[in-house]
Amino acid sequence: MAPDLSSSLIGSPQPAYPGTGVSSGHRPPGKTMNKGGKTPDNERLDELAERALELYRDPFMPGDEDHPWTISARQQLSIRFLRFIGDLGGYLESNEQFDEALDLYFRGLDADDLAEGLYRRLMLCFQHLGRKAEAIEAYHRCSRTLSARLGVKPSDETTAIYDSLMAAA
Repeated sequence: MAPDLSSSLIGSPQPAYPGTGVSSGHRPPGKTMNKGGKTPDNERLDELAERALELYRDPFMPGDEDHPWTISARQQLSIRFLRFIGDLGGYLESNEQFDEALDLYFRGLDADDLAEGLYRRLMLCFQHLGRKAEAIEAYHRCSRTLSARLGVKPSDETTAIYDSLMAAA
C-alpha cells in the first residue's frame, strides 16, 4: 500500500534498524493516509513524487534574507520536502527498491546537504545492497559536510550506523 505523500508528513518514528539500534525517523509505509483513508496507486505516487521533485529545485526565495517572513516559509518548505523524501524513500525501501531510494536520497541531498537523516538512509541502503564502501563514503561525506558547514560531528545515531559497518569488516 503506497503512502499518501501529498498530505502533511508528520508522524512517529519507525522502530530501530535491525542490528544497529538506530531509529529510521520515518513512519512505517502505508501509515500515511489522506483524509478519505485511501492511498494512491503506484502510478499516481510516481506522478506526485516527480512533481514534488520538480517543484522543489531550490529553497524558497533564497536571496531574500532581508524579509523575515521568507525565512520561516523557506524553513517550513524545506522541512516538508525532506519529510516527503523520507516517506517516499521509506516506502521504496519497504518494497526493496533500494536503488530508487538511493536516487531519491541523493536528490534530497542536492537540495539540502545538511540533511543528516538522508545520509543515514543512504548508508543503510548501500549496506542492504552489499555496497559497504559506498556506505562508508556516505558517512565520510556527511562528516565532512557537517564539519565544514556547521562545525559539528555527525550525531550518535549516524555514528552508530558507521560503527556497525566497520564492525562487520
